Amino acid sequence: KRLQAITRWHAGDSSSRRDDSVPRIELFPSIADPHTYVLLQAIQSTVRTFKCEVQIFAVSPRRARHQLEGLSTFERFQQAANDRLRLEGVDNTDSGKFYEQPTSWGIEDGHSTSANNQYEWGVLDAKLSAKVHGLRAFVPPPLQVRSKLEYVADAALLCCLHQYGRGWNPVLNATETIEFCVQALHIAEMLSKEDESGLFAAAAAIGARGAQFEGSARELSEEQATSVFNANHEHLGKKRKHYLPGMLYYSSEFYWGTDRLNFLEERLFNMGCATNNSNNNSNNMDPAAAPLKWRNQYELECQSSVVYPTTFTNLSPSLLSGHDDPDNCLVMYYSFRSPYSQIAVARFFAIARHHRVPCMVRPLLPMVMRPNPLAVPRVKSMYIMMDTSREGHRVGYPGIGMCDPVGPGTIRAFAVWHSVVAPQKNVNVEESFLRSFSTHVWSNGVDFASDAGAKVVCEGAGLSWSQCLCAMKPAGLGVRQHWQEKESSDRELCAKSGLWGVPSFTFKSASMWGQDRMKALEMTILEDQRFRVVAPKM
Repeated sequence: KRLQAITRWHAGDSSSRRDDSVPRIELFPSIADPHTYVLLQAIQSTVRTFKCEVQIFAVSPRRARHQLEGLSTFERFQQAANDRLRLEGVDNTDSGKFYEQPTSWGIEDGHSTSANNQYEWGVLDAKLSAKVHGLRAFVPPPLQVRSKLEYVADAALLCCLHQYGRGWNPVLNATETIEFCVQALHIAEMLSKEDESGLFAAAAAIGARGAQFEGSARELSEEQATSVFNANHEHLGKKRKHYLPGMLYYSSEFYWGTDRLNFLEERLFNMGCATNNSNNNSNNMDPAAAPLKWRNQYELECQSSVVYPTTFTNLSPSLLSGHDDPDNCLVMYYSFRSPYSQIAVARFFAIARHHRVPCMVRPLLPMVMRPNPLAVPRVKSMYIMMDTSREGHRVGYPGIGMCDPVGPGTIRAFAVWHSVVAPQKNVNVEESFLRSFSTHVWSNGVDFASDAGAKVVCEGAGLSWSQCLCAMKPAGLGVRQHWQEKESSDRELCAKSGLWGVPSFTFKSASMWGQDRMKALEMTILEDQRFRVVAPKM
């Protein structure tokens, strides 16, 4: 909350409006982006409920990569970094041996993996988000078709914007925003159906309303479209400093897709913008009574089991271990350095405990410490910390006041995990250690790289300090051979599930990434339990 307040103050924002001005929200849609497709459905409710304007900046990751000869900053930078590491013979998990961050990061990069990985994951993730919120999911055409038709769909989207006669980035009122969303969704559906003639027909019908278009999207030159998209990419990346499509921006803060729309609505409500309440100032109304939607991802059936105790041992009831049948249990891929992992820990174990599902944890090295390092630029790190702060507050996490465990702190944590915690094959001990680490290191700022800090965490988890201290020798870092092979195999298992980041979760054949997907994870478990109840015996 303090971080949000400082950011908003710096941007000249206040909690309530001092005049009758209408907040202007920026929307960055990409016609082939699965998360944009879900957001275009949800935001229609937002503009009906709150007084606001929406300015549109159409973007296209594919076009941005094309401008760089098909390679993203991530791919070019990782290739160069790996070549240098090989030449220098550097083991990237060594303390302090991290390559420098890229100085720029844009929409051509997005998440820290290849474009194909991102898109395949995005389709599945947006489907989970749509399911949780009761919306439709985008069904993409095959890659070869999409790469061709996406350019036509881009042109049709620009026709949607130009029809208002206010340039390529029009500011729209509520009625116009809803109209744009409906038209954009129709274009996306034509793309999904591989309907090239339908795309041109849709563009013609819309474009006929724009003075510059004489009934056909073909009359929008590729050079003109490229110029518009390049300017919008510059606005998103250089001015607003973000790297993903499907984003909303308002006065210093970003809101990614439908899963963060609740924060924007809460902010608009606190500013007195609700259309159905003439006296809705935040000083005299409870935000819990606000007309807010899009909070389904936080509403777990096991919510009463999500607690943050001050002691981390003997939590009850006991968890069921998944170590004897790892292919059919609930698995969390966790990183000691991931802020999102920390705010997922309590809910992960609450889901397993409440629904009596066997579980286990597989810790992974952070991206910057892996043998083939993945770029994590400063702009991305800053957004993640801000987003973790507000998400953590929403789910009841004690607060972010971390001592960054990158390097020695993480290596020591792996040494303790694989020498003291994992050999017990007791998921209750795993929970105690992770919850102690999460609270002490990430909320209280304890330094696990020091003996004093490590002792606080280990004893807080009920572990023998002498055993933990022994595990961290020699040189206080432990023997990496004890855990490197296991961490590598766990990382390969994660990759086979189509995932690369943390926290990630698997349950039988289902896989999902992100603490946003805890509700979807619970829904998957409940569906499996219902199926096993009604399935006929063979």
